[in-house]
Amino acid sequence: MAPRCSKNKYMFMLFVLFFVISCSSKMEFLPIGDSLAGPGAVEVSPGGDVFYVLNTDFQWVHNQGSLLVVGKDGVKVTHKTTPRLGADLKVIQYNGAKWLLAAFDREDQGEDAFLNLYDIAVDENNPELKHQVRIDCSPLKIVATNDYRYFFVSCLGGQLYQGDFGAAEISLKLIRNYGVSRRAWHLDSENKLLFGFTLDSGAQSSEDKLFEDKYTYSVAGEETEVANEVPDLYENTRSSRRRRTGRSWYQFVLMNLESEEGEGFPYRVINDPDDSVATLELRWIYFDLNNFEGTPDDPSRVYDEGSKYYRTNFYDTSPNPLDKNSFYLSHRGRTAGANNVLRVDIVGSALTPVSPADGACDNSHYLIEDSCVPRTANILNFTRVVGFKGEVDDRSYPGVIEARVLDGEVV
Repeated sequence: MAPRCSKNKYMFMLFVLFFVISCSSKMEFLPIGDSLAGPGAVEVSPGGDVFYVLNTDFQWVHNQGSLLVVGKDGVKVTHKTTPRLGADLKVIQYNGAKWLLAAFDREDQGEDAFLNLYDIAVDENNPELKHQVRIDCSPLKIVATNDYRYFFVSCLGGQLYQGDFGAAEISLKLIRNYGVSRRAWHLDSENKLLFGFTLDSGAQSSEDKLFEDKYTYSVAGEETEVANEVPDLYENTRSSRRRRTGRSWYQFVLMNLESEEGEGFPYRVINDPDDSVATLELRWIYFDLNNFEGTPDDPSRVYDEGSKYYRTNFYDTSPNPLDKNSFYLSHRGRTAGANNVLRVDIVGSALTPVSPADGACDNSHYLIEDSCVPRTANILNFTRVVGFKGEVDDRSYPGVIEARVLDGEVV
């Protein structure tokens, strides 16, 4: 007598059969060739004759990406096969060399991401792959500038890697983990400073907030009636002082490249009891904005001396081609007064922390980690250049920006 199978056993057998058939059949992918397949980044050659386009293949049609070279007349010149998920491109000239840097995201957790360095000095029309460096993160942004030896790669989640164009074999090493993603970076090689601003990389949920800053609280919780840059709700209790991730959304990074170069760019940890450098790099970002005719966004803010408008969620930066002491910053969010392009002017001469005199700081600094840190309002000035009342579009956010000179003016 033949054994009888239950309905569940039949279903299991069908599932196994389907799984075996599925695994034995191979997915068919189209060759990418010189097609456009979800281009995610574009750069211009140093000579200005060709564009470099990074295909991402997000729709998973080709199972590979490509670096496409296109002439300024629109004719495709050549293409190079690459990892599938392109993240960023950057053209850099240093010490006679010309590099095209391309970052690629990992396709699955546990896999590596890559940074490819192509030599374009010999032939800008035909990038030649010279180095491929593995990265243990999802890269967001390549941070580099012409004629500066060092470059950086920032990652989703807050990691920051450093590389050296002057090295015989180019590699990357982890130097920071700030805990919050930052895509908008400005590398100021003139003043040897690196600025980095937070990014809400998913659905836009973070927003600018008006926080009170009326008091200063010691580690023991003692209250002093002096504003100190830090929102009171982030330091008025022991638990709030420990909530570092929440406060990071309203902080930007200011790294002293000169001192870090001198020490070989060591790995530093935020809140390290024996090394305060990384902790002091996190500065509070707050600013008020005026409309085109000069009136403030919120007139009541003029009279509210006990609070500051703390900001978050920035996407991109671009150097000011006519002023080395300023740059442009795209700012996005869900509240009125966000969704702007800002001009950021570096107005302070002393940007690094100093030791307190007789245990106290002057009015342009605030005390943290036994150091006097320059107040943001004394070192940076923020001015809206796009996003006035008549230009507000709450259905979209500013993203990639690039400043260029046209007829003697920055556009």
